[in-house]
Amino acid sequence: MQQPNITIMIEKIIISIESSNSSFRNKLKEIDEHFYHLKQELHIRDALVKELNTELLPLQYRAYAERPRETVNRTTRRRDVGVYKFAKHLPVGNSKFNIELKYHYYRDLFNKNSKNHGEKNTDIQSLNEDWKRTFPVVLDEPKRPDDSKDTDLFLLVLCRRPWGDNKFFAARDREFSGELPDALGKDSDAINALAQEISKNHAKKSAKDKFSIDHSVRIKNGERETDYRFLGLFRS
Repeated sequence: MQQPNITIMIEKIIISIESSNSSFRNKLKEIDEHFYHLKQELHIRDALVKELNTELLPLQYRAYAERPRETVNRTTRRRDVGVYKFAKHLPVGNSKFNIELKYHYYRDLFNKNSKNHGEKNTDIQSLNEDWKRTFPVVLDEPKRPDDSKDTDLFLLVLCRRPWGDNKFFAARDREFSGELPDALGKDSDAINALAQEISKNHAKKSAKDKFSIDHSVRIKNGERETDYRFLGLFRS
């Protein structure tokens, strides 16, 4: 059975948001329609799992949310998404590809001058910890060359809701979802610096410490418009 190229699959799914009739874009529109008042990390994660499994299941692989996981001293850690070989409705062996997916408003990570806060920003520090996170292989499973314990893809979803200045939303969400900072283009210093902050202090960095996925979409629901930007770091 052919081993899937998960990197290409994910890039294809994210790029598809630029097409008005793509399945993933339609899922994103539905999420925005029903859950616009929430942070949507779990909703987008589950939509990505569904899209991946459309491609993976014919190859006898499957993506699982919140796997792999481990419990140490009564504390449970979970990956956002793990991809496994799949047989008889169950995963086989260890994860072959691991994804961390995080969702932020722009101003969580950038100040008014478009600079990220680096070490002073606890949100960025948390993203760096997610990138460096490793999981041990399952002890009762033989180690295979294609097993993965690292973060193979770090996918960051940035959201902007310019219409969100309303008392219905928490004050912090109003503050962080509004006007975009200047100079946040695809190759801007601020975006490149963010990629470097996320992937720093780790022996296995992403190639060139730059986002190899950078795609945006504006979703319209009635009079509302919400901007989503997907940024991805792949393990080299």
